Amino acid sequence: MKTSFLLLISFFFVSFSLKAQTVNGIPLKDYKEEYLKWSAKSAGLGSRKIQVLIDFGQEARVLSNMEQILLDSTGKKMEFNSSIDVLNFMFKNGYELMQPFGTEYISFYMRKIKTP
Repeated sequence: MKTSFLLLISFFFVSFSLKAQTVNGIPLKDYKEEYLKWSAKSAGLGSRKIQVLIDFGQEARVLSNMEQILLDSTGKKMEFNSSIDVLNFMFKNGYELMQPFGTEYISFYMRKIKTP
């Protein structure tokens, strides 16, 4: 009984860890588009963390950014320490920086890294 309970708990945690970060329900690594733009927004009043909005060219509803927000494997909004933290995360997920732009709210153009 103890063994089956431990197996069940282990399966539960493994299944959550296998899920990828998602944008609009699609894992980040599964997007076929070569280019994207991401922008940072405050994680909340008084927070020093940032959340990320990702634009692949997907359709988004007016006055809603939920189709663009980056979510973790449990469906919770991801939070980062800084823009460099996000750039490192995006590089680990197969994207390279092309060009930052903007003055007040900085956004970053990125391209999927081509593998030989």
